Amino acid sequence: MRPWTRWRILGIVLLYTAVALGCASSSEVLEPANAGQLTVRVHDAPAPWIAEAHVTVGALELRDAATGVWVPVDLGGAPTIELTVLVNGNMATIASSPIPAGRYDAMRVTLERARVVLTDGSEVSFEGPFAVAVEGFPEILVEEGGAVTVTLDFPVDLAFQLRDGTVVFAPTVRYDPGS
Repeated sequence: MRPWTRWRILGIVLLYTAVALGCASSSEVLEPANAGQLTVRVHDAPAPWIAEAHVTVGALELRDAATGVWVPVDLGGAPTIELTVLVNGNMATIASSPIPAGRYDAMRVTLERARVVLTDGSEVSFEGPFAVAVEGFPEILVEEGGAVTVTLDFPVDLAFQLRDGTVVFAPTVRYDPGS
């Protein structure tokens, strides 16, 4: 066998090995063995002067209590939620995905855009991003193989405020321990 043929065969074997190992390690990243399941739900309290309130969630992150590093939560896209229908026990799930096991002591939500329709039919839109720290978020423990559900309150009457005839968007998101 010629020397260049041996090198070619060796190169092909190494390439296939690298591809196979690369595929195996990428699946471990997508489904970490030391993960738990996190579900995040949201609800709202009504505001009498608002007919509709839409927000698009662009990102959701938890802060690792040990390292201070923000860990992204997979949203499966950028969900748009109509908040005014989330009353009387109705909730929307904005995330349900694996997250590394550990303790988390803060959460932040990034809203990409918002749109409000007032009861008089007028509409106002807001373009973000708007990063919002979740108020009152406790330390939570996500155990390996476990499941945690977090419920957030998005008070529309505080997020969309009417000031001197102008709608102002000041998003507020709170942790809801009672749901």
